[in-house]
Amino acid sequence: EIARQSARLEFASYDEAVALRTRLADAFDAEIDATAGTEGAARVVLQDLQSTAINAVSDAGADKARLVDYAVNRPQPAKRLAQLWYPDDGDLPARARELVARTGAVHPSFLPAQGERLSF
Repeated sequence: EIARQSARLEFASYDEAVALRTRLADAFDAEIDATAGTEGAARVVLQDLQSTAINAVSDAGADKARLVDYAVNRPQPAKRLAQLWYPDDGDLPARARELVARTGAVHPSFLPAQGERLSF
């Protein structure tokens, strides 16, 4: 089921796809190792499923923006930082909401002076 679900995921950033890909690889490796003493067919099926799931996640995250750290002098309003970092984006209010969500800001007028944002 996780392989089927991973093919449908959409990621906000490349980094989110990489994190999920790593977790999937580790989970599949554990299951594959658990089948070491059993019939070889189950092991081959799990390996194929692992490959398919990891490729699907890699493809879905390949063209996404990366997360980058930011630092400003003092807390700033989300809209101001959205204008600074994404001047050509047609939906700056959506970018501002994304910044608030990503930083966990208590209020959109006071984004933390340090945090993470999408690279484009």
